[in-house]
Amino acid sequence: PTERGSEPGSEVLQGVVDVVTYHDEDSLYSVLRIAPESGYAAPQGGLFEPVRLTAVGRTPQPAEGTRVRLVGTWSEHSTHGRQFSFDVLEALPPLGEEGLVRYLSSKTFDGIGEKLAGRIVERLGNDALERIREDPACLREIPGLRKEVAQKLVTALGEQLALHKAHAFLRGLGLGPVQAQSIVRGLGPDCEAILRKDPYRMALVPQIGFVTADKAALEMGFEPDDPRRVAAALLFALKGAGDDGHSFQNRLDLFVRAGELLGQEPQDELFDQCVQDLVQRELVTLDRDLAADENDALIYQPYLHTSEVGLARNLARLASRDDCTRLADRAKLAAAEQVRPGVAHVRQVGRPFLVHEQRDERGAHVGAAAVGLGLHRVVRGLERLDGESLDRVGALGDLLGT
Repeated sequence: PTERGSEPGSEVLQGVVDVVTYHDEDSLYSVLRIAPESGYAAPQGGLFEPVRLTAVGRTPQPAEGTRVRLVGTWSEHSTHGRQFSFDVLEALPPLGEEGLVRYLSSKTFDGIGEKLAGRIVERLGNDALERIREDPACLREIPGLRKEVAQKLVTALGEQLALHKAHAFLRGLGLGPVQAQSIVRGLGPDCEAILRKDPYRMALVPQIGFVTADKAALEMGFEPDDPRRVAAALLFALKGAGDDGHSFQNRLDLFVRAGELLGQEPQDELFDQCVQDLVQRELVTLDRDLAADENDALIYQPYLHTSEVGLARNLARLASRDDCTRLADRAKLAAAEQVRPGVAHVRQVGRPFLVHEQRDERGAHVGAAAVGLGLHRVVRGLERLDGESLDRVGALGDLLGT
């Protein structure tokens, strides 16, 4: 009888990956040829049971010779015939000496052929993999096993075990294969230890996000007002604002964004504590100099703050020089003012610049910035410079500090 999976309508196929017919590194879509174990044949559809079965699904780094347990459903493909579409692939320990030899001589372990794998199993027994992981020195007993090949084997076995454990843990959190692979790539094979301490670390991993991380964390027993949860919401909200084109958020606006993610009203004291924690971890930068209110602060992603400060510093440096190429003179600015009051678009070598003109009792004050880089800081920070100095701001490369 066919073994049933835990989900209604799902079934199980168990066996050894004989051939990896196809595998895509990005989508993880894989086509595998499986040598089924006894009792895991395809539903009867003809006089003879096929020796190899086709399985399709998403899995990272499928390896020939690996014993697997697949959970999914059988289907009939119009071109390729009967195949097993799996949602879950669980790596199992090799079965018996023959399975061990086949696994160790697979492409996963460079430099070990079938004969050398046979010697390893003959000398170390059916628990060869456990013995190698616990005491790599046991490989010195194997005739013909070179030191560098033995070291590669030990390293590869450790990586395989860590990878299988990581994917099993992430699968237990309800994550799919592509999401799990993104986390392993972003946090490393030891991600389980990292995420047990702070599951919100996965929030900034591509293809994950705060909602998925929050669901996993709450299922793990984290409280709704846990500072790690609030800090993650603040950080994710700040990144989202950056993706929308905002180089910073003021304190209150960021608190509102984060509160929407958390599904609760912002708690100023807790949120402020979490911001300070993020500052200490160098994950955000606070700037109070340009805040409209002395009790407010501008909160940046560090790289955006560095860009704005650097841009304003370079503009101030250029404004003090006499040898800069002029992008705009008074006549051009006056003409542009007639077309669109307040803002003139001046082009140099095909790149757009914004030139902003203001007037007060000291005369004209002009601030310039490359589109999308530090306009707020440039306009606020350079208002004090006289107009003639700012007329001298030029040269795209100098402006950007490149």
